[in-house]
Amino acid sequence: AIATAPLNKEALHLAGHNYPGHTELLATLTESRDYAMVLYTDKLKVIHVSTHIALRKFLDTLNGHRVETVIGIADRFLKRVGFTQPRIAVAGVNPHAGENGLFGDEEIRIVSPAIENMKAKGIDVYGPCPPDTVFLQAYEGQYDMVVAMYHDQGHIPLKLLGFYDGVNITAGLPFIRTSADHGTAFDIAWTGKAKSESMAVSIKLAMQLA
Repeated sequence: AIATAPLNKEALHLAGHNYPGHTELLATLTESRDYAMVLYTDKLKVIHVSTHIALRKFLDTLNGHRVETVIGIADRFLKRVGFTQPRIAVAGVNPHAGENGLFGDEEIRIVSPAIENMKAKGIDVYGPCPPDTVFLQAYEGQYDMVVAMYHDQGHIPLKLLGFYDGVNITAGLPFIRTSADHGTAFDIAWTGKAKSESMAVSIKLAMQLA
């Protein structure tokens, strides 16, 4: 297992390493194709279809195969950490999960068929669910994990509810990789304000899962 500290992505790029972050770097080094970012707390767990990509580009590249892949990764990950019958909710892309095509048709064209395909494989998956309520439902125990479509859709609710004990996990690598779920916070360096809780929890979780 490996527990990585926060990484400054601008510094990484300035050094000539053109990766969006640890997730993509480690996936490349291990030649892992099917991987996903998980944010993990005791009460809320989120996995992402896309991560460090512009929102406009995400909409252009969203496809059913990737959604199916992430649902499968979520199911395997949850079983690895002790859920015998994982319940997975998939968030929609658009407000109210598109409202039957009124606010966008990605749910109809892409997300719903992917969910049905994974249901046919025996995975207990639900959706597409309205993004503004599904995270609360998971937090209250209705689901074991939420599949978020893009970076901020998944990060905002988890960091709001578990900023100091959240862990970033790369699921799909040949080893366990965890990290604190926050950045480098250079703005508070040498002020005594930084908190170590998330990093400590990530190290403990790496040991637990290894």
